[in-house]
Amino acid sequence: MIFYSFRKYFLSKSRPEVCNGIEKTFVDESQTIKVVFSTPLSSDDFSFSGFEALFDSSKNIIQSNRNTLKQVDIGNVKSVIKSFKIPNGIQGFIYRFFRKSKARRSYEYSFLLGSLSVNTPQPLGYIEVYQGFRLRQSYFISSCLEYDFLIRDVLDGKVNDRAALLKDFVAFTYHLHRNKILHLDYSAGNVCIKKVDEKNQFYLVDINRMNFGPVSTKSGVRNFSRITSDPEDIIYFANEYAKIIAAPVDVCQKNLLDEVASMRKHRDRKRKFKQLFKPIQASSYSWNGYSDQPNKLKDRNFKRKLYFLSISSSFKVCLAALFLPFFAFIFVFKKRSIMGKKIDAIGLSVNIDNPMSVKKPLSHDQLFSMVEELGVNNILVRIPLSDFNNIEAYFRLIERFSEKSVLVNILQDRDHINDSALAKMRLRKIFLRLKNNVIDFQIGNSVNRRKWGFISQNEYFDFFKLAQELKQEEFNDIKLLGGNIIDFELHYYIRSLFHGSPIRYDGVAAQLYVDRRGAPENKQFGFDTISKINFYSLIMRASRKSANALYITEVNWPLKAMGKWAPAQGDCMVSESDQATYLVRYYLMMLATGRVEKCYWHQLVAPGYGLVNNLGDKIIKRDAYYCYQFLVKILDGGITRKFSERNKLFRLTVETDRSYVQALWTSADDIFLDVESGSSVFDMRGNPLLLNDDLSVCVSGSVIYLVDPK
Repeated sequence: MIFYSFRKYFLSKSRPEVCNGIEKTFVDESQTIKVVFSTPLSSDDFSFSGFEALFDSSKNIIQSNRNTLKQVDIGNVKSVIKSFKIPNGIQGFIYRFFRKSKARRSYEYSFLLGSLSVNTPQPLGYIEVYQGFRLRQSYFISSCLEYDFLIRDVLDGKVNDRAALLKDFVAFTYHLHRNKILHLDYSAGNVCIKKVDEKNQFYLVDINRMNFGPVSTKSGVRNFSRITSDPEDIIYFANEYAKIIAAPVDVCQKNLLDEVASMRKHRDRKRKFKQLFKPIQASSYSWNGYSDQPNKLKDRNFKRKLYFLSISSSFKVCLAALFLPFFAFIFVFKKRSIMGKKIDAIGLSVNIDNPMSVKKPLSHDQLFSMVEELGVNNILVRIPLSDFNNIEAYFRLIERFSEKSVLVNILQDRDHINDSALAKMRLRKIFLRLKNNVIDFQIGNSVNRRKWGFISQNEYFDFFKLAQELKQEEFNDIKLLGGNIIDFELHYYIRSLFHGSPIRYDGVAAQLYVDRRGAPENKQFGFDTISKINFYSLIMRASRKSANALYITEVNWPLKAMGKWAPAQGDCMVSESDQATYLVRYYLMMLATGRVEKCYWHQLVAPGYGLVNNLGDKIIKRDAYYCYQFLVKILDGGITRKFSERNKLFRLTVETDRSYVQALWTSADDIFLDVESGSSVFDMRGNPLLLNDDLSVCVSGSVIYLVDPK
């Protein structure tokens, strides 16, 4: 392809110089305009602005795709103006210094064809507009050809005497080749036919791509390849051309068939290549209302396109991963836990319930009542931009929690990624409406999962920048959380915090799961929940792209036997009792790190993973609901004092106003511990436990709370 382009622009066969017409040059502000007109037009009173206005105002459009053709009356002359597609920067530079513009070639070739007795519309002039070191625009002006039909109409059977016309067309083609003319865009739409005295006169149009020189037998017969792909017509053209030039019929047929097949493959490759760069549309994505997340992308060709478009960004992610050994070395020396922090990190995601006939609908008041019952003060609410038509419902829910600390997670979709003006307008509406109720906004979600809409992290940086611009312009008091990497994927996480984009987060949001295959003490790449949080915190603090505030905005475990309602399938699904146990242990480990601002369970109501199941006619509060409730009640507002983990026995000590609370559990076999007289023991639900006769208590995987009065 590179060789072809080089040959095309620099090594084309020499073209004859044609100097017909009057040339004038005008300077208009920052651009130079070259005008060449032949009679009967004149450039004496030429005004480029007037010419553009005349062209733009014309409604007689002949063609409008890559190039635009319009019929325009210039003075008393009925003319056709062809506006060529604006070349890109490199092409414009080449046309400025090394190669004639398409408009100039069309003009000069028209005169040359006329001198060789080949019909073409009369050339009237051309215009070239230069800006700096590049050609910006060019126009070719010719007389308006009043033809009867195109060779395409003949091939489609719309004209009588098809056989005679095709035979004359082959003879006309041979006439071109004998005169050393090879039309490089010889297609069914570029040959016009006009009946004059019962004779067929052929006219060539779109003539900016031509070669002048001897035409070989092989090149001549292959010149028909763009005319048609119909096998019968191909054989006919090859046979007729072979008769005229006295060449072997089978050789001509093979040459033309090979060229048609080659062109078909080339067009297919070109179409697929262009398809790669077409904007990604929202219709390529779909939402799973059961698990409340986007559906997986299953179209392999579409996924390949996304991978291709993200090559540059993926390379930068790989470069970011080179910092891992450096961070790993520092991580070895970091404390595993930090004590003395007041507990205000326990949060809950509360979303508008997606209405379905198989679910019991929940009102805002019912959601608010459950939140009050749980006693939680930190609420996360999602606003999907894809559901902006129902934005008022989201606003009303958020305003219902006006006494709570609310974090709003704004979910992206492809329409708003493609249209930055639309995204900025709607972000502004959200910020403006919620300015009295919400300070914290998470911009985007699950950036490293392509099913969520972002092709790459570069796209996310641009999306976040829109929100940051609004903050700087109008909403100085809000805080914008960014990053938004789901799961423990360090290469993406590092890239989210080390980049050259002019953005800065007011806090880092992460959807930090424990790979969903079991207990939070389980290790992934050697990291348990505490290690993951600490490693994320270390990287965040080393970056200059964020304030030192880490938010875990999503964590849950999918439930067994919930099928399509669960967000994940397979061995990562757990029982309801395990869900409750893992929830409490995750929060305790999170609190033990002392490095998390907020941690939100996802979510309050969801059949496949929430604290509450609303399938059917009843609202069922799961074990996790009551365990979460007691966790908030017994620990919220306390201060972490001590954390130990020996022989897989975990103990977090929290000081509250009236007591010391020890949360104990083991990730191995049960252990019996002695308890001092006067201590109270509770299970995860808050039910009192009786001590054994020897004042001992059994510690298992199910967390118990040991409460000692001060």
